[in-house]
Amino acid sequence: MKNFQIATLAAAVSFAFASASVTAADNDAKVSQHGDANKASVYQRGVSNEQATHQNGNNNSSYSSQEGQGNKQKTYQNGTRNMSYSYQNGIDNESSVSQRGNDNRSMLSQQGIDNKQSVDQDGNANRVSSYQNGIDNEMSAYQRGNSNDLVAHQDGTDNKATSRQNGNNNRGHLGQSGMDNDAKLAQRGNGNNGTIEQMGMGNDASTHQEGNFNQSFTFQNGMDNVAATHQMGNMNNSNIHQMGTADTASVHQHGNSNSAFVSQGN
Repeated sequence: MKNFQIATLAAAVSFAFASASVTAADNDAKVSQHGDANKASVYQRGVSNEQATHQNGNNNSSYSSQEGQGNKQKTYQNGTRNMSYSYQNGIDNESSVSQRGNDNRSMLSQQGIDNKQSVDQDGNANRVSSYQNGIDNEMSAYQRGNSNDLVAHQDGTDNKATSRQNGNNNRGHLGQSGMDNDAKLAQRGNGNNGTIEQMGMGNDASTHQEGNFNQSFTFQNGMDNVAATHQMGNMNNSNIHQMGTADTASVHQHGNSNSAFVSQGN
């Protein structure tokens, strides 16, 4: 099944490139800059791709590259020394970046069909790095505060990754490969660290951290597994490891310096 999906994706993308090389047209690019020393680069190859960049402030930089058909990308920057990089290759992919503040960084890359990425940063020195490959994958990152960091990567079909970070110095990592997996991370406070890794089909993992310096790690490999972690307090530690089918695990920690470890398989 996976080989068939890859072959289908490759054929569709190849067709789009073949069409683009013959009838490259109807691409649209808009750049608006207000301030000093802002830099914007737009590269589009193919058919019916759209890109819009708006920069307000000083020393912001934006780079957008699209190849294929019907891809759309938007970048908005307001502040100083913000940087956005977006690369899309394929058909009907969408990417949007909004940065307000100073020294924020967004690095987005995706290839395939109907993938979506969105980044919303408000604060200073926040970081997002995301890569997607496949069909109908979605990644959403929301950051409020300073020096928050998110790394996301998805490979497959219909995977969804969502992250919300409020505070300072929070760290998140979301990695998924397979089909119909869902990863959700919510952090409020300072110095929290949350990781979700999933492989397989139909897995669901959620992590909620509220407080400071909490640690959470979730790993699932298989089908239809569910893991939920809820931490409220400081310096709590949770580790969930599941391999198999239809396993369920939940960890709820309220207080300080609690530690939990769950390992399940069949």
